[in-house]
Order: sequence, then C-alpha cells, then structure tokens
Amino acid sequence: MVMEGETVHRGAPLPYEGAMLQVCVSPAGFYLGYVDRDGLPWSRESDYFKTSGAAGRALASGEWTPR
Repeated sequence: MVMEGETVHRGAPLPYEGAMLQVCVSPAGFYLGYVDRDGLPWSRESDYFKTSGAAGRALASGEWTPR
C-alpha cells in the first residue's frame, strides 16, 4: 500500500500496470482510488463521498478533486 499522503496523482506508482481508478469503499465512506491485484486498497485519490452513486458520477464525469 502507498504511504499515507501519497497518491498516484502525486506520483506514486500504480499498484500494477493497467490499474484503473475505481470507486472503493471503507468504513469512512466511498472514495476514488486504486486497489492491488488482490483487491486490497492501494491509494485513496479523492475525498470521501456519502454514496457509491455520487462517487461513480464523479468518476464518470471527471469532476472530482484529487487529494
């Protein structure tokens, strides 16, 4: 997992070649991020969203702010 505060957006490596930004979930909420090949969290690229739908719309539209 990438160290706290590092994101792919800020230059951290992808977890594997071809990894895609996706909607992820944690106890804190939904976010846009990357997971490794095992499906484990790699990086959180966005702030949290209240719903998966809101996160999905942000991902689809590109209208979200990298953290």
